[in-house]
Amino acid sequence: MFKVGDKVRMLRSSEEGIIVRIKGAIIDIETTDGFELPVVASDLSKISEAENHYFNVSQSQKEATSALDQIIERKKPAIEQIGLAFEIVNDFLIRPYFINEFNKEVLFVLSLKKNGLYVNFASGQAGAESEIRIYEDLNKNTFEEWSKWHIDLLFFGKGKEVLQKRAIEIKIKASSLFKEEISFPFSKKKGFIQAISLIQEDLSSDVKLTAESFYESYSFNKTKTIDLHAEKIGLQLGNAEEIFEQQKSFFIKEIDKAIVENIMEITLIHGVGNGHFKNFIHKYLSSHDQVEWFKEAQKEKFGYGATIAHFKP
Repeated sequence: MFKVGDKVRMLRSSEEGIIVRIKGAIIDIETTDGFELPVVASDLSKISEAENHYFNVSQSQKEATSALDQIIERKKPAIEQIGLAFEIVNDFLIRPYFINEFNKEVLFVLSLKKNGLYVNFASGQAGAESEIRIYEDLNKNTFEEWSKWHIDLLFFGKGKEVLQKRAIEIKIKASSLFKEEISFPFSKKKGFIQAISLIQEDLSSDVKLTAESFYESYSFNKTKTIDLHAEKIGLQLGNAEEIFEQQKSFFIKEIDKAIVENIMEITLIHGVGNGHFKNFIHKYLSSHDQVEWFKEAQKEKFGYGATIAHFKP
């Protein structure tokens, strides 16, 4: 009944999302806010079914929904970019393409993350403003296995000095990739596109970027520091237990927010106190599937009251 990429709605609430994996009767969905939730299959319905049977959508609303389902003509981006495109083969298979929207040729190597390591998936040379088909179809039902990519790029032009090599790591979100079908920029095939903008500098002007300046332009390489002391997060002094509960709630929301923003590392200043807050934080981080590791922060900088958490790429 369900497959990865389906748009669904929970029957017991108004939450909507995209299916990212199916584990028997349990289905993980990625909500429109970017959070993943495990839901029992019987508590879900595809968007169209939910609208027709549970929300009694009017005919005009149905027509509007139908219009949204039509293939959208993709507008030319304001800045040049590369992208991964996925042509629809059938209900389960999609065919990957590498898209080069720059006016320069590019050599590329695409790798997928498997068992903690990036394994080569495909490589090739894409001419200026072109699409290159990758001859290995992907299954939507195994989306989690190919959602994390490492991309190596080398741009060049005839008679031009070779530009700096680029390396990018991205994690594709189902809620953004499968949101809508659009046409490819050159072949006009239909499918899904993950656009990757090399922002802050315009590569078409032969500007050289160092690896450091390139990575600084991506939020996934950034760090964040959060002071969780009650007075720092605006909590009113009062009952100690109530303040503690509010601190825990604020901490969890900040972790979720950091993941959505693709923050790589977060420093949590929790103080020493009686150790209860620190123990709660460490227990929460140890069970979180997006946390790669955590440790106490440098004592020289934060004393004994801070923890660093590093998220999976």
